[in-house]
Amino acid sequence: MFPSLEWLNTEIIQLAAPKAFGRSTQVFDLPPSKFSFGRTRHAAYRIPFFFVEDGIVKLYYVQPRKGHGPSFDQLGMVAKIHKKYLLDTEFFGQTSNVEYVSLGALEKNGPRVVRTYSLDNLNLWSDDHLADRLTLISEALDKMEERGTVKSKRRPTRPESEMTLFD
Repeated sequence: MFPSLEWLNTEIIQLAAPKAFGRSTQVFDLPPSKFSFGRTRHAAYRIPFFFVEDGIVKLYYVQPRKGHGPSFDQLGMVAKIHKKYLLDTEFFGQTSNVEYVSLGALEKNGPRVVRTYSLDNLNLWSDDHLADRLTLISEALDKMEERGTVKSKRRPTRPESEMTLFD
C-alpha cells in the first residue's frame, strides 16, 4: 500500500524546508524554457524559479523520489545541461550555481536522506560526453518514431499570459 499523498508531501516538506531557514534570498520566477538537441528536438529545463543569495544566482531543484531518482552521474548530466544552456546563457558573466536537494533513500526501503549538491561537488559531464548522449537519445527517438513504437507528442506552445502569478 502506498502512503497518502498528503503524508508524502508533509515528509518531503519536513526534510527540505530546513534548508531554507536562516537564509537571506530573493526568489524570481523562471519562465518555462527549452534547449535544442538533435535536428528537431527540444527538452524543457523544469526549473520553475531561481534565487539570488549573497550575489550568487542559484537554480533550485528538489528531487523528491525516495527511490529510482537520478544517480550521482545523472545529476552531473542534469547540472551540465542547466549550466550550459541556462546559467551560462541567461546569466552570462554573473556568478551562478545550482542547489539540488535530493531526498532519496540510500538503499531500497531505507529512510530518506537529505543530500545537497552544487556545481562544486557534482561531476559535470564534458561537452563531448553530453553531446554524445543527446545525439544517442535523439537517434533512438527517431528510430522509435520511424517504427511507430512511439508517436511524437509535439505540444503546441501556449501563448504568453498577460497575468503573472507573482507581480
